[in-house]
Amino acid sequence: MTNQELLNLAKQLATLNLKGVKVNYAIAKNTDMIKNEFKFLEKTIEPSKEFTEYEQKRLELAHSFSKKNPDGSSIIENNQIIINNTPEFQLEFTKLNTDYATALKDRENQIREYTKLLTEENTDIKLFTISLDSIPEDISTEEMNILFHLIEE
Repeated sequence: MTNQELLNLAKQLATLNLKGVKVNYAIAKNTDMIKNEFKFLEKTIEPSKEFTEYEQKRLELAHSFSKKNPDGSSIIENNQIIINNTPEFQLEFTKLNTDYATALKDRENQIREYTKLLTEENTDIKLFTISLDSIPEDISTEEMNILFHLIEE
């Protein structure tokens, strides 16, 4: 199982609302184990100080060249700042990207490595399993598919 599949499993387990102590114990125990497993992955994707500084300056630049609401605040649509794309903005943006070229390249590499860890690396976590007898009788096929890796044969 890849790290991405494990992460997806954790998200799916969080959606379950089943009856039964044993099945809920298995869900809780596995969710906790997966959460602990991903603490190290979260650290690998934390942005560097330099990239964080770049992001702050990029946002400041975007706000300074943004289209404004009547109250003077930046217009934001679909979680994006609407920019007055002037030659002056392009010049400032290019300069910012040049000044932080190393931080941007490092961030790209960091994201690439993180994606590789998620999609190509198999996890060595041993999931806590339960017997099929511990699964509620009224479980749906979709719920059973989520629990599939937790059932011992």
